[in-house]
Amino acid sequence: MSAEANSLMEIKEKIQAADMVLVGIGEEFEDEAFLQEKENYAEICGKIAEAGAQWVVPYVNYLFLKEDTRLKKAYEGLTSLLQGKNYFILSYCMDGLLSEQELKPDRMAEFCGNWRHFTGEPEENEKIALYREIEACVRGEMSFRDLKAPVSLKTCQPCEFNTLYAEHFEEPNYKENWDRYLKWLQGTLNKKLCILELGAGMRNLNTIRIRYEKIAELNLKSDFIRIHEYLYQIPAGLAERGTGIQKNAVYAMEELKKM
Repeated sequence: MSAEANSLMEIKEKIQAADMVLVGIGEEFEDEAFLQEKENYAEICGKIAEAGAQWVVPYVNYLFLKEDTRLKKAYEGLTSLLQGKNYFILSYCMDGLLSEQELKPDRMAEFCGNWRHFTGEPEENEKIALYREIEACVRGEMSFRDLKAPVSLKTCQPCEFNTLYAEHFEEPNYKENWDRYLKWLQGTLNKKLCILELGAGMRNLNTIRIRYEKIAELNLKSDFIRIHEYLYQIPAGLAERGTGIQKNAVYAMEELKKM
């Protein structure tokens, strides 16, 4: 067995032995490189930029990524690892794919938002109409300039997908699960905790990378695992309880699924 395979097997064993598991999903699960491989993606992004419609990007990304077999297997691998465990997941991703997995919806916080929530409360039929219009734009049957945003039932103002791409990101949609996360985190003290950081780069450093390091420092019973193609290094203070694996986290989870 290769050194890499040994490291991945060690991860699986640490998760199985842990009382609780904290997962952080970063940019590698919404990798620009994966998206750029897709036919016409760059051209479509250019059209979105020209139309000033950046707020539709999360749903467009979803359309391109939802059939990606690598991501599908990676999420399946993660789901399998967490089966029967007491876990919580934080995710940077805005494509909404995490919400489609067989995971507990109250044990995950997509704190950058996703396309399933809107800034406001539009009618369901207006949401569906918007999805269809965006899909028509991607197929080239309609211009992004002609998109009609749904209207809020309360304010009668246009609504956007509630993500960091929106002009006014509304945190209350995600605060409930964030509060659950903070309460869950309090219960990790003096417990055998496995911290699994997957592909988290420089975006929102204080939410996953730096915060997870601090959690590991405070919990002397914790194991800290960081997987990233480039930023896999472990702080010196966590060297004895930390494992850094230089591998794209999507591919790592895909490999773990096979073990």
